[in-house]
Amino acid sequence: MKKALIGFGIVLASAAALGAEGFTFYTGKANNTNYLGVAIGGDIGDFLQLQIDVMKYLKDDPSLHSDVPELSRGDFLGVSGNFVLKLPLQLIPYLDRFDYIQPYISVGRGIAAENTGAAYNDAPNPVDGKTGIFNKLRPFKSFGYGLLIMITSKFGLKVDYRSVNLSEHKGLGLPGRKFSRLSFGICFGPYKKEIKRIKK
Repeated sequence: MKKALIGFGIVLASAAALGAEGFTFYTGKANNTNYLGVAIGGDIGDFLQLQIDVMKYLKDDPSLHSDVPELSRGDFLGVSGNFVLKLPLQLIPYLDRFDYIQPYISVGRGIAAENTGAAYNDAPNPVDGKTGIFNKLRPFKSFGYGLLIMITSKFGLKVDYRSVNLSEHKGLGLPGRKFSRLSFGICFGPYKKEIKRIKK
């Protein structure tokens, strides 16, 4: 697991070194559990951004926690890739003065570990008997929307809502599940590209 985390860290650091155009630290609450996350995004068009997102619960989800380490699934470590469609207000007549406000919608896919502990990952799956974290990871889809408000040309505040759908895991005998998150973050250099305003 440590190697996987180091690998993810290298990916994020590489994206930043290559000039990723948005770096966001965020926090929020989901299922009565606080979490922290970081997202790195780079524009691939005037209105489209590719984003890598890493999110980690700070404590167990009470509804999935178990005092038996082999059964507790209350943790969440998720890594996802997202397409972020920016909705440019400045292209709408009479709203060009609000170009420091950036609404967006996002769709993505990722993979998550519901417990990173050795006891959970070394326990055999109830259905297929497999062990190890890679046999317990759950794919997920996400959909969300949010609002970025630029305070300066390189610094902004963001509010973001996401709906996360975890896929069924047949080896563990677990059905799919869904949760939502609402987060608040600070952004550094989110959008370098400037779009010309419409002339009246």
